[in-house]
Amino acid sequence: MPRTPAERVDLSFTTRLPPEDMKFLEERKREMAANANSEALRDIIKSLRTHFGLPAFMVERLERDRKERGLTLMDYIKELLALRCEVLAKEVPDKGPSPQKSIKR
Repeated sequence: MPRTPAERVDLSFTTRLPPEDMKFLEERKREMAANANSEALRDIIKSLRTHFGLPAFMVERLERDRKERGLTLMDYIKELLALRCEVLAKEVPDKGPSPQKSIKR
């Protein structure tokens, strides 16, 4: 559904990005099959704003927790990712495919 002028604010700007940030933006653009970097950037902003599309009851609980702990959104996300990494570190590492034994004839 097209947006009406009252539903959006046009903002134009130019910014310089380090190569690694530009690569990240280009990867997001490819992932979402976007036509422009601005579309990928809008998606990143919307994802952060909406807590990646989580249901409202989850967003409300997470926001309450974040504010009670006095964390910025970015610090909160970093903490959540660090906690997830700790969980993953406790898992048994994947040993990958076992080497095939050579068959002697």
